[in-house]
This record gives sequence, C-alpha cells and structure tokens, in this order.
Amino acid sequence: MPTPSLPPRVVLSPLPTLYVYDHCPFCVRVRHLLGLKNIKYNLVFLANDDVTTPTALVGRKVVPIFQPQGTGGPAQPESLDICKHVDNDPRFGAPGLLKSATPRDDIAKWMDELAMPMRRLSRVRFSRAPLPEFVFQEARETYIRNHPLSDPGDYEDNFDRSTEYITQVQERLDELAEMIYSPEHCSPHGLSYDDIVLFPRLRTLTIVKGLVLPKRLREYVEFQAAAAEIPVYDYCAI
Repeated sequence: MPTPSLPPRVVLSPLPTLYVYDHCPFCVRVRHLLGLKNIKYNLVFLANDDVTTPTALVGRKVVPIFQPQGTGGPAQPESLDICKHVDNDPRFGAPGLLKSATPRDDIAKWMDELAMPMRRLSRVRFSRAPLPEFVFQEARETYIRNHPLSDPGDYEDNFDRSTEYITQVQERLDELAEMIYSPEHCSPHGLSYDDIVLFPRLRTLTIVKGLVLPKRLREYVEFQAAAAEIPVYDYCAI
C-alpha cells in the first residue's frame, strides 16, 4: 500500500476549531479534508445531548461546526459547505486539492441497496462503543431516541440479529471493492469529493466485528485514515 504524501503543514494563529461527534460521517468529511490538506486544528467532541453549545454557535443542534478563526470567531455548519470553503481559501494551503464529484451511480446504488443492514449494524454498535460523545448515559439515550430503527425497532433485537445483517453486507462487499480505483482515490480522475463522501461511510463499517473488508477496500480505508489521521474502529469493534 502506498504511503500518503501530504502538502506542507498549515498552522494558523489562532487555530481553527471543529466541533464533531466521532461517529458522524458528515463530521468525518471535514476531518478528512483538513487532514488531507495537512491543516492543524482544534478538534472538539461534543456530547450527543449537548444542545446549548451548537445552538449558541449556529442556532441549532447540528454538527459539524467549523470556526475558521478559532473559538470565538464566526461559525459555519454543513459539511460540504465547510469543505468547499476550506479547499478554496488560500489561507488553508493551495486551493483545489479536491477535484469535482463524478456521477458514481454504481457506488450510490450499492450504498442505497445496503443502507438498511448497514444502519442496523452501525447504530446499535455506536450506542455501545466508548466514543467521546457517549461518555454519559444521557447522551447514549439521546442518540437512541433520535436515531430510531424501523421494525424491529428495538436496538437489542437488532443487535441479536447481527449475524443476519453481517451476512447481507458481507456477500456484497466484493462488488463494492471492484468500484474502488486505488487506495489514493476511489475514482479514476483523482482525489475528489467522491472520496470525501465515501471514506466516512466505509469507516463506519469498521465498528462491526466479524465484517471483513476485502483487500482492496481495506487498503483504501487504511490509506485515507492514515492520510487524514482519523482512526478506524478496529480498537473498539463490537
């Protein structure tokens, strides 16, 4: 597997601040880009039941939230808007690291078809995992309440059916692996918004103990994780 090659380090004063949940794929989009652009920043994990902090920053409970001028400066929500801002602003390194998204209908179709078993596998595990947004029981309960599952709706029932859901996803992973161009970028035209959208969703799968990513997928996930300094969930897979 190739070694990530990053642009020159960007260290601003004050450092930008990013508010996230660790499990949130939209938050990982921004963390991914900041890592790929080699930008030093403050990373703040909010409790999942913290309404006060995000509301004070942007008027509602939402993550990610980015403060490009650090704590106390103006704040911006919406993951792709943040990514576009950062990648187009020369303060954050040379603009244009990411190429435009392409119509990856093949990947989108695969994700749509496997969305339900992946959701049932990941949500029940996130609610049990030792993640910073779930340090307190009230935060875990808030997550479960705000992320209901259709019948069966009980998280314990879904966890008990893990083997069924793992099989459904495992049987289709080789198909997805064939859609990945290389560890460095999923589409042939280079590093792009395709990767910003795909990597967080694949990282989520690593929370599932017993789900084995094919070599091509595993190399892609590990390369992107190393480049952006975003740990995968092998250490706490359930």
